[in-house]
Amino acid sequence: MQSLSDLVLNSSGISDGKSLARMHLKEIQKDIVVVLADKTLIIEDASRAHLDECQERIQKVLTASIQSRE
Repeated sequence: MQSLSDLVLNSSGISDGKSLARMHLKEIQKDIVVVLADKTLIIEDASRAHLDECQERIQKVLTASIQSRE
């Protein structure tokens, strides 16, 4: 995830790599939402905290990327 975030935030201009990295981060974010919403899964606290943090970081990266384009 860190490499994808770096590509999104540190690539100059709009490139295919940056676009692909954003796409993959969005896919990861959707997967995390699905896992956290599934009440049938038993997720230990450390794993849940990790997923929550990843979700927040991805959102910040995607938001920062959009703001830097404006």
